[in-house]
Amino acid sequence: MVKTKKNKKNKIKKNKTKSIKNKLENISYYNKVPRLFEVNGYKLLILPRKSKITLVECMLFGGFYFEKKETTGISHLLEHVLTDAWKKCKIKSCSVFWEKYGVKSNAHTSISTNRYWIKGISDFFDNMLEYIVETMINPKFTESDVKREKNAVENELNEYLNKPSWKLHDKVCKELYTVEGMQYSNDEEQQLNILKTMTRKKLQDHFNEFYTKNNMLFIISTGIDKDEVLRKFKILTNKCKKVKSCSYKIAKSGCFQNNKKIVYLNDSKSKNTNIEICFPLDLYINEEDYFHLNMVSSILSGGLTSLLLRELREKLNLVYGISCSPITNMCGTVVYISVSTLDKNIKKVIEKIFEICKLYSKKLISSNKLLQVKRKYKMGIYQANLNSVKAVRNFYANQFLYQLNNKNRKVVTLNEKIKKVNSLTKEKTRQIIKKIFDTKNCLIVYQGKKEIQFDMKKI
Repeated sequence: MVKTKKNKKNKIKKNKTKSIKNKLENISYYNKVPRLFEVNGYKLLILPRKSKITLVECMLFGGFYFEKKETTGISHLLEHVLTDAWKKCKIKSCSVFWEKYGVKSNAHTSISTNRYWIKGISDFFDNMLEYIVETMINPKFTESDVKREKNAVENELNEYLNKPSWKLHDKVCKELYTVEGMQYSNDEEQQLNILKTMTRKKLQDHFNEFYTKNNMLFIISTGIDKDEVLRKFKILTNKCKKVKSCSYKIAKSGCFQNNKKIVYLNDSKSKNTNIEICFPLDLYINEEDYFHLNMVSSILSGGLTSLLLRELREKLNLVYGISCSPITNMCGTVVYISVSTLDKNIKKVIEKIFEICKLYSKKLISSNKLLQVKRKYKMGIYQANLNSVKAVRNFYANQFLYQLNNKNRKVVTLNEKIKKVNSLTKEKTRQIIKKIFDTKNCLIVYQGKKEIQFDMKKI
């Protein structure tokens, strides 16, 4: 009788696994890369979904990357202004215009990109498409619009400045990058100073220079017929006279200072010392090791049984938590280790982190640890609502954006990604840990009451 129950459970488990696999295989981007169209010189990625929801988006190269010290924050202010720069919103505001439609929309400026999106019921596709396209190629904004959004940005920047950690993040950027705009991307004090000088003309000039065809990727994830989407997009972009590319060239390499150093920031009011350890890498989107970066980071810091937390928290009781996070853009990849500890333990924590990383750059992890991270990673894939417009967008957006003007793009499907998860071995994990923790380019920045004597030559 027990045997029968066990067999029944195993059968149910197998059926569930088979069901998940079948659902995955029925999703178009499981084994087929979507097509990137060029319409009137603009790149358009259509992601067909069997959904009554539509997501319309524009992503751009830019963010703080294209800025200088004397213009830092201009992309952020422009982002605020453009979200309300559609001619149909001019009677009141775009938030009032969209209220009855029940849509969600937002915009975001990062160190290397800008993103504008709107999501809603597909019945309102025409308006959502026109809103994104018009604000990206032919925005309408006045000096009073700029003044209003300057007030909003001032409040936002002051919120960041209320947190002492802004100085830590600012110092990391100043010491890590060579690109001036990236160096000032977390300098909220400088951005506040520049904010006062911003005018409509300066914003319009910045828009004209950088919101160009080669910098922009339009993304539409929808259940609406592809030909209908293309037809409407073509009409909206048909009369645009926007220039093809900006004069500022994106450097694929040379963004990092690659200096081995430790930097101290005094904070007399801090309770703990916050530490950022940065490892810059010449590793780009969809290169071989890129696909395993998040998994290896999880092995290092993903939970209490991870290599770093097991030692630093469970055994030595030196920290509460620790994170290991890779961030990749057109400059390459930076792996950040972030941790906080008592002042008396600063040196010991730093030494232990390097000791553990050095150990596993020579020693193989256990089979159980590798199996655990593979299962966790695949569980995250299976748990996602893979038929949603958001899920398919998240899977493909950065793959296409960071290879937007490449002739030979390396774009992987969901099926290929799962295969790459399965392909991670103990030896490959060791090699990636060794590659990440190349201490000759390591940057350590820490903030607290106590400065330590630490010899970087010993790591």
